[in-house]
Amino acid sequence: MTIKKLKITVLTLFCSLTVLFASTAAFALSPGEINAQSAILIDSDSHQTLFEKNGHELMFPASTTKLMTALLILENHELNETVTIDAKSPMATGSRIYIIEGETLTVEQLLYALLLASANDVAEALAIYDSGSIEAFAEKMNQRAVELGALNTHFTNPHGLPDPEHVTTAYDLSRIALEAIKHEKLREIVKTVSYDIPPTNKQPEKRHVTNSNRFLYGTGSGNKIDYRGQTINIKYDAVTGLKTGYTNAAQQCFISSATKDGKNLISVILKAQGNFLYLDTRTLIDYGFENFNPHTFASKNELISYFEYNGNKKVKIPLYSEDDIKALIPNTLNPEEITFETEMMPDFELPVKEGQRIGTIRYFINGILLTEAPLITLNEISDKSALGETTLFNNSWFRFDTSPKALVLLGIKVILSLMLWRLIMSKLNKKTKRRPSSKATTHPALTQTTRARRPASTFKPR
Repeated sequence: MTIKKLKITVLTLFCSLTVLFASTAAFALSPGEINAQSAILIDSDSHQTLFEKNGHELMFPASTTKLMTALLILENHELNETVTIDAKSPMATGSRIYIIEGETLTVEQLLYALLLASANDVAEALAIYDSGSIEAFAEKMNQRAVELGALNTHFTNPHGLPDPEHVTTAYDLSRIALEAIKHEKLREIVKTVSYDIPPTNKQPEKRHVTNSNRFLYGTGSGNKIDYRGQTINIKYDAVTGLKTGYTNAAQQCFISSATKDGKNLISVILKAQGNFLYLDTRTLIDYGFENFNPHTFASKNELISYFEYNGNKKVKIPLYSEDDIKALIPNTLNPEEITFETEMMPDFELPVKEGQRIGTIRYFINGILLTEAPLITLNEISDKSALGETTLFNNSWFRFDTSPKALVLLGIKVILSLMLWRLIMSKLNKKTKRRPSSKATTHPALTQTTRARRPASTFKPR
């Protein structure tokens, strides 16, 4: 890969977001007609936006809200914890599994009921178990949403039942989904077709819950969509989750995850009508699979560039990638045209610790932001050790790095060292050949010169 441009710059959040969501138009690509009022498609590896339609428009999320509820429970509780059902949650309306006051279930069992059966009574029971009240849990939901980069979200309950103040956006839900899929147990639950909750102390019969996501099993009559001129089953093996939702106000909603040919996608559809939910989702997912290819910008711990500390060209801090940096790029674009910019942390000061995040790298193509990633230092650097460092000689000289760029650099260093050694030895050999022998020589001039010298042995100190 050829990198044509390197700039050290400071970019504001507003500017980066503006570039990010201008990307679809600039790529001149389109998945075709999306019937839903709001939609977004992102690469779940790089978090880049591949397509969006009204991605920041305030919408009702319905039961997609439960993904945030599940995330908070997984972050704060163990699966084997026992939950005793309170007096209030069994009274929840809408979809439910009819939990009973005083009944005991595990967190794991309740999560299956929450995400598969979309049980509102379970959502309230988990919220009360975690925070003591629905109101307190909603505050935690909103705080976590902000931490995840959800810019326009406000939750008032853990299930998504209608409330004028319970709103979010397709973009915000994608941020929540990105965090949720980091949890292996959640990924396991959302791809499960059905689950049996065993009898409890209050319920002698097992409860059978089925996933509302028909992408996992929808075949036959009643499970068809008209797609690209054909009538096909809703079932699509590439889809691996996540959460559906429906209310009269929100209409059909769906956050989906999908994986195929090394590409990992998340799509969000809000306010779709009927089976257009599945048609729009399939259209977005296939658009991502068919029009974008994975590209590796840098390997983990690869040397990216150097930063001139306080503008001093003699003091350069090496910047390394924290992890593999990958993203999807349109099939029509040339990877050779990729450029990047680096930005140091605004409060960057020496010393820094090994592995500390000290900057950010952003990759662009034709001015369009593709992805960004953190930069770190691989060595502890103090004010004293950094003085006099240059781009060729620094602590990285002694670190064994197996990345392709590092191996090439190592080879160049070895070749330069050998060339320098040969040059030095060549000079020494020439001097040796020119030096006169100490034995007899009959050249008159040399003989005269030798006789004119005082033998060193005649010198006696006083």
